[in-house]
Amino acid sequence: MLTTISYILATKLAHAAEREDVDYIRYGIEITLSVLLKIVFFIWISSLFGVTAKMLIVAFSFAFFRIFSGGIHLSTFLRCLISSTILFLIPSIIITKDWLFSPVILTVFTYLIGILSTIFFVPISATNRPIPIEKKSSFKWKSFLFLSLWFILSLFFTKYLHSKTFAIYSSFGILIQSYTLTPLGSNTFKMIDKFFDLKKKGGYKNEKII
Repeated sequence: MLTTISYILATKLAHAAEREDVDYIRYGIEITLSVLLKIVFFIWISSLFGVTAKMLIVAFSFAFFRIFSGGIHLSTFLRCLISSTILFLIPSIIITKDWLFSPVILTVFTYLIGILSTIFFVPISATNRPIPIEKKSSFKWKSFLFLSLWFILSLFFTKYLHSKTFAIYSSFGILIQSYTLTPLGSNTFKMIDKFFDLKKKGGYKNEKII
């Protein structure tokens, strides 16, 4: 549905601008629409549970790290929306600022995990959008830079603004993205796609998710 709408809009824009690169325009429109729809949906669903700010912090920290590190994608927008909603909503609900762990310790732990994930796994290319070899090193350095800036910002919020919210919930966004960079995380996404494929065909029966 989203691809169809994007293609129609791209065709009209390309015709009006007398350009032939419809697919390039469609891709840009599709990405923009998908991001806007996700943000609106995240705000709506999180408001039902009273965790809007928390969920948006988780989602945006995940998204920004993903921009610089890359990552595997599910095969449809709806699957991505459902999966990301669950991934972001659960920690936003069950994690509270009153937990006994120190936000500073959590921040340091998350930073180390992010750095290790970057060293060993970044960048991760989407199947339909491979990253050119000459650009791979820049993904690593941009990921290192992002994580370092996030680390400093988290400590600033905790130490000087006396706010635990940003450090705690952004840490979970970084940790979720770090997990998706690993082979185990990649296999998890493949299993989710497999699950939806089987549901679409009418159930598991004797098939096994591998």
